[in-house]
Amino acid sequence: MPLTSNLTIVFLAHAALLVFFPYGGRMAFPFAAISLILWTGFFIFIRQATVNFRRSNAVFIELTAILAMAVAGLALMPQKDGVAPLYKLIRGQYPDGRQVYAGLARFGIKVPSLLPPEKEKIEEEIRF
Repeated sequence: MPLTSNLTIVFLAHAALLVFFPYGGRMAFPFAAISLILWTGFFIFIRQATVNFRRSNAVFIELTAILAMAVAGLALMPQKDGVAPLYKLIRGQYPDGRQVYAGLARFGIKVPSLLPPEKEKIEEEIRF
């Protein structure tokens, strides 16, 4: 795979991590930025190391590294509740529309259709 596609995958994976799991506290963005820099450097160096490999072997190594990046990001991403996103996914606690809305709002994208509909206020009868 070309280096630009690997770097695009690295960027999109870290952005998705911040969007789908927005409640990371103060350390979520620094974690994602440092991880992005480290994985970018890793893919640059791995590209140079696999120049003489057959194409299929190089692609296998790159895909394995992408899988390792995804698992490491999900396992190490800090969260306010102290539970890593990987364990949340294992337990079946998938991101809902409200979380995705909060994650996109951090980047300045507001999509109100992701929020659940507001419940209608029920007027209570007053009996005398």
